[in-house]
Amino acid sequence: MLLPLASASRVREARPPIRLKSPPLSKSVRRADAPRRARNRKRRAARCRAVLSPDLSGALIEETYPSGRVVKNVLDNDGDLAMVQSKKNQNAGFFNYAKNFSYTAAGAVSLMQLGSGRWESTQFNARLQPTQIALGTIQNGTDKLKLNFDYGTTTNNGYQDFLINGKWKTRL
Repeated sequence: MLLPLASASRVREARPPIRLKSPPLSKSVRRADAPRRARNRKRRAARCRAVLSPDLSGALIEETYPSGRVVKNVLDNDGDLAMVQSKKNQNAGFFNYAKNFSYTAAGAVSLMQLGSGRWESTQFNARLQPTQIALGTIQNGTDKLKLNFDYGTTTNNGYQDFLINGKWKTRL
């Protein structure tokens, strides 16, 4: 059956839209636009990044975040971390998040008191791998959390024992 000419003219094929390419910017336009682009980069960086304040030795003393939160690291006379403090905004006071650090001979943190008053302790093997991480209400206490780690002699794929709510569990 042949279609009449009027109905055949109404049927059209779908065509993709025509996309026009804009001509490339000339060097003079790009040069004139460079200061604006640099300002925008600085503004984006200021919105997204913390401001770091090191001391003369290069140790990080203070971090100021875009939200206004300030994290302050207090060092002892040897340059070791003695306390971590933070305040939520410019009007709030500093709160202790960690203090009373103890270090191993290799320099790893073996004991610290958290801001809640609880103590976190870590024991290491000869290869400085943690064999036990614990949380307690007293120094070296394990009444809140105790994680034991065992390492093989050829691989580090050991198993972990952990105590939660008075029940020991093992994970391979």
